[in-house]
Amino acid sequence: MKPGTIGFNGLGIECLVCNVSQSGAAIEIRGTIYVPEAFNLTIDSERINNKNCRVVWRKYQRLGVIFT
Repeated sequence: MKPGTIGFNGLGIECLVCNVSQSGAAIEIRGTIYVPEAFNLTIDSERINNKNCRVVWRKYQRLGVIFT
């Protein structure tokens, strides 16, 4: 798991990236924080900065996203 940041509307929400591929990622968030259908993802350890994402599935505190 790698630390990441979900960015939207000037906000930054810390998250854990469970896995990442060329086409998308699985992300875990803590609590009941609202995450919109589209946002930017930054993963410093992967040198991914403000990658556009779209949510394709949600399950409890996990999100599956594709990179757009």
